[in-house]
Amino acid sequence: MNSLAEEEKAIVDRTVRALTNLGFDEAKARKAVTSIGDPSDANLAMNWLFDHGEEDKGGAVKFELCPHIDALGHGCLVQHSQLQFGQPCVHGCKGDENWICLQCSESRCGRYGNCHAVKHWQKTKEDEEKQVTVADAAGGRIARGHCLTLSLSDLSVWCYECDGYVQHQCLVPLVKAMERLKFGGDVVESETGVTVSEEADALVGSPIPATPAVAHGRFGNASWSLPALVRACKEEARPGYKSMKAHEYLDDPDVLQEKVRVLADLV
Repeated sequence: MNSLAEEEKAIVDRTVRALTNLGFDEAKARKAVTSIGDPSDANLAMNWLFDHGEEDKGGAVKFELCPHIDALGHGCLVQHSQLQFGQPCVHGCKGDENWICLQCSESRCGRYGNCHAVKHWQKTKEDEEKQVTVADAAGGRIARGHCLTLSLSDLSVWCYECDGYVQHQCLVPLVKAMERLKFGGDVVESETGVTVSEEADALVGSPIPATPAVAHGRFGNASWSLPALVRACKEEARPGYKSMKAHEYLDDPDVLQEKVRVLADLV
């Protein structure tokens, strides 16, 4: 029994040393290691620290560009009006370590609870896999499930398919909307100084809700970023017709330059 306890203590000490070498406070690192299920998992301990307010030390965590949003299409994400802050886990779990699914807007507990968030992804992926036909598979369709989830603690986004924290231009409006719900008031974009109004139907800076093929045309490139909203409008674009709001979108300057090159080649 003593040898088992000593072995577990050695594992805890080893993980704590790994965290302190990355710049974390020893007391906080030890608390993190003893709070997770597997004391040998330094990455899980780091995530616990980040979820509890610690800053990233020396780039220990990287935010990758998620490729699955482009593959699934912007339409896979919820509308910012569907988001709510402070919702408990839909399974009735206690605690505030909850995550919002960005594909259905439901709240579930994370890895420090009963792991209902990851179980939701696994279940939705399994359900999608059952629906994929041979023709779908031949066409390149891959079941991803509800893989994108937003932390109510630090407003970071995790992709289960990427197995890491991610970023993408389509995620920015959702994160900003949740930031407004969490802290109240308008949110000012730090880089542009643009105020995101609570009354706006769409968020300035959000990408146009269309696929790359629709946004850029048959000669476009699927890797080009989508046009971003620069001015929101509550009026209809074509009153009397089945239409959309008369928002104004602009291409990224680099994308616009590429379009000029494509046009020049056609002349």
